[in-house]
Amino acid sequence: MSREAPAGEGRRTAWRRRWHLRSVAPEIRLLLALLDEGFDRAAWHGPNLRGALRGLTAAHAAQRPAPGRHCIWEIALHCAYWKYAVCRRLTGEGARGSFPW
Repeated sequence: MSREAPAGEGRRTAWRRRWHLRSVAPEIRLLLALLDEGFDRAAWHGPNLRGALRGLTAAHAAQRPAPGRHCIWEIALHCAYWKYAVCRRLTGEGARGSFPW
């Protein structure tokens, strides 16, 4: 097993995540892989979320398209949180944790 951390993850976190997944059922590993596909891996449906946000500045992401509408920043944070929450539930870590934002 490689000990290289995926982009955006620290070595310790990435290693711990892979080690923990060894004890997860194959069906759960498949669901987690499919969830990752939409965020930071090559996907069949076109650009993933990381690719869609590439090159976007924080100032542009924080601009609201109209009053009362969500900005890109809020939508990206929403996606990241729910990926985190679903991963925790699928791996049996529980519903609550410390979301690292």
